[in-house]
Amino acid sequence: SATMLLADERLYHAKRAGRNTLVSDDRDATHMAAGGFAETRLFGRDEQLMQVTRFLGSRPETASQRIMRVSGPEGAGHSRFLREAGTRASLTGLVVRRLAPEPAHRSLHLRALELAYSNEISADASVTAVGNRLRSDAEQHGLVILLENGQHLDPASRRLLDERLERTGTWLIEAVVDGETAALT
Repeated sequence: SATMLLADERLYHAKRAGRNTLVSDDRDATHMAAGGFAETRLFGRDEQLMQVTRFLGSRPETASQRIMRVSGPEGAGHSRFLREAGTRASLTGLVVRRLAPEPAHRSLHLRALELAYSNEISADASVTAVGNRLRSDAEQHGLVILLENGQHLDPASRRLLDERLERTGTWLIEAVVDGETAALT
């Protein structure tokens, strides 16, 4: 089955990286924890992760049903939870894009999406080019957007995300600190 093929591929990459076991994400070293070890499985959040799995397996009809919010106090592990959700999504074949805009990005045209697509599009890409890339990912594979610091999204990125969420094939998982307002509704 497809799941077994993914597991075999992950084990193959783990062995190529010099490990004999799998961790939450064996594809690259971008999520290394202190000491150079890859992060391990997220413990104590099995029910919440099952909710993510069910959410990603759903076929929502409206934009609001395509948004899942993860909330809690600052420092509760939102980033780590989103990484685990992204790993689960990518293992099912969905394209995952992480948006974590900084306060200075709010005034920079398309900055949040430009960073998420830095390997595929130019730094000065047009709204049309970025919109086409979002559409392509969503229609060909399914697109999962992981959003942190959504309050710092630039207006053009926010508008494109709103438009994309109106159509099928896109899911948004947004981390919101208690007391803050969600970026997209």
